[in-house]
Amino acid sequence: MTLDPEQLQTTRQQALDLADQLHALAAKALPEDQTTWAEYVGSIQEVVHFLEADGSRPLPKRAGSPLTKAQLQQFGKLLRDRRNAAGLSRLQLARRAKLSDATIKFAETARQPPSRATLIRLIGVSELKLGWADVPGQLGPPAAEPVNAPRPQAHPVGLRSQLNCWLTPSCDSLGAITELARFLNGAGGHVEQSNAYLDHASAAAYLGICQNSIAATGLRSQMPLAQAAKQILAAGTPMALQVFALGAGDGVLEARLAQHLLEAQAPRVELCLLDISQPLLQCAYRHAADALSHVANGQVWGIQCDFHHLPLYAELFETTPARPHRRLFCMLGGTLANLDQEPRFLRQSLLKCEEGDLLLLDVQSISSACDHPDDIKRRDKLFAAGMPPQYAAWLSGPLWRHCKEITGVEFNWKLDVYCPVPGSYALHAIATVSSSQRADRHFSMFRFTRYDPRKLTECLSTIGWEEISAMPYAGEHSLRLYRRRADGASREAR
Repeated sequence: MTLDPEQLQTTRQQALDLADQLHALAAKALPEDQTTWAEYVGSIQEVVHFLEADGSRPLPKRAGSPLTKAQLQQFGKLLRDRRNAAGLSRLQLARRAKLSDATIKFAETARQPPSRATLIRLIGVSELKLGWADVPGQLGPPAAEPVNAPRPQAHPVGLRSQLNCWLTPSCDSLGAITELARFLNGAGGHVEQSNAYLDHASAAAYLGICQNSIAATGLRSQMPLAQAAKQILAAGTPMALQVFALGAGDGVLEARLAQHLLEAQAPRVELCLLDISQPLLQCAYRHAADALSHVANGQVWGIQCDFHHLPLYAELFETTPARPHRRLFCMLGGTLANLDQEPRFLRQSLLKCEEGDLLLLDVQSISSACDHPDDIKRRDKLFAAGMPPQYAAWLSGPLWRHCKEITGVEFNWKLDVYCPVPGSYALHAIATVSSSQRADRHFSMFRFTRYDPRKLTECLSTIGWEEISAMPYAGEHSLRLYRRRADGASREAR
């Protein structure tokens, strides 16, 4: 029986409306109940994704059976014993793991099952010496075997093999952390964006926001990835797709896009996850490999690198007559908004793009024109509401870990209306760091950029990328699809 498309769309909208209502109620719930609310909102989001797939997607596998009371008590005692052995109070552990004191208390007293994000953070506290084997009833991270590793290919310099992840010579995580510590003990200044995800604690805090924040999960549920997949396949002759996910984060959105592309009859999808953060890349790979494990024509691999250095690995982009494919570069979530210089990145870091290659960007629109800063401060929801506590906990983590004699961190927003893309503005998360031995210092820890869609389209057109589709969602957001022109370089030169 063929399902009525209009009825499916109506039901999907009703599910989205229900999710919005749950978000409103969740905002009023107690902090210790937020995880429970997030789980129920997640269930509604699964219904939305099921309806987006025209009722053909199977339910996702659950990560294990619910813990019994005895198992909860067993884990609570283990956590308490490990904490005491490490000489940490509940408050100290909460600060170290970037969790609330109540979350630690509830886990130790078996009052509430710890969420997966909570477990990730606790396991990330080295003093506890916890591993997934210590968590009763949990499956832990997916197996690290190359579930869908790329098959050997005849390719220059042998950049592909049966391995599932590449570590580039230019990527030095430990060296980067050392440099970050040195910088944070300086006079202040702008912290490069990738440092917000670099170490395991920062990555875990970021994952907690992505996977447990009501606002973040609600926004993800509304992203029109199924529509984007159809537009991508309609943009040219059907052929295999090589999807380069730049700044893949936890890989959830990218894996979902790959699933939609396959459901829309893409002949083959090879998903390449790129991230500078090793813990995030590992998380993204495991999620994507698990999501596509049952699909014969879907493959996943990853590369840890600074994607500004992509020209160093030009072989990744080359096609061969024996293996033709179309390339899709995607920046989902906040990746585009985190770039220091968007036009320069697209000009200089995607040098190997050819006519017909595609670019998918996730864009948040401006709340007011740049020449009206007072209106921006009043209308931009993030600026007007102040720094969200979960953002402050995430971004202050490197400061607490690396700054000497630190006694406090306070955040405020700073508006920047002079950005590389015309018509755009940025919100800088400014941390004021207090120390016992020196004057207060100020660090710009992160940046959130908003764009004028029309001026962004004009800007990208001058460097060879023509917009072919715009898919609005969640009011002020949109997915925007661009195609590389044959005359891209020459028009820019003129």
